[in-house]
Amino acid sequence: MLRFDMIAMFEDEETRRIMRTVVMKPGTHVNELIRSAHVVQNSFYPRIASLLKQGLLIEKKELNRRQFYPTKKGYRATYEDGTRQGREFLEFLKETAYGKQLLEATDW
Repeated sequence: MLRFDMIAMFEDEETRRIMRTVVMKPGTHVNELIRSAHVVQNSFYPRIASLLKQGLLIEKKELNRRQFYPTKKGYRATYEDGTRQGREFLEFLKETAYGKQLLEATDW
């Protein structure tokens, strides 16, 4: 069983949209993420820095492009946040390959 000690919840709707977009499209680059999550550029960078610092996302650079991937902690935080928001995120996670693995490895 996987263990997650500290699950950070998202401070606002823009951060929530960023995380959900990355979970649905791992490897999303900056410009696509800004467009897909409907976030303005000025507010995007502080939010992404916070998510990276919390360990919810990892960043990989490929051909001068910053790409973002959720960590296990990020998947779990997205699920927990969705549950607290009253949404059915179990179905949401079932749509992603890693989400399926995470659900199989836990006792949900």
